[in-house]
Amino acid sequence: MSEDQGQKILLRSVGGLVEEELVVECKGVLLVCFASNYPRDLVIGNEYLVKLSLMVFDEFKPKEVSKEQSKILQLSGGFDYEITGKILHGVLHSEGFAFENEILESEFTYLEGSTISLTANRVNIKFL
Repeated sequence: MSEDQGQKILLRSVGGLVEEELVVECKGVLLVCFASNYPRDLVIGNEYLVKLSLMVFDEFKPKEVSKEQSKILQLSGGFDYEITGKILHGVLHSEGFAFENEILESEFTYLEGSTISLTANRVNIKFL
């Protein structure tokens, strides 16, 4: 499935400490996402087609790493993540998730095919 079509996720929970907090799962990995606008008729346990995008509030600093496995590490129990994965067609792939980011797609094209690590302040989710 191409990134233009989105990706399937399993919805695990809606709203936690923040109303816009959604927990989704892909290939057994859980991810806390921020949804500023989502369908109110979501059903926990159902699969949905979505797009995920990375938000970085400070300086965008992807770091090229060698021989590291894909991983998604939640920082401080909130929306912050350290994500390590491979860049394919300007999209960061890690643990079954595909993360889009305009800066990554436009300013870091030289990283295509590389494994990188970066810190995101949150992962936004958009339902298709």
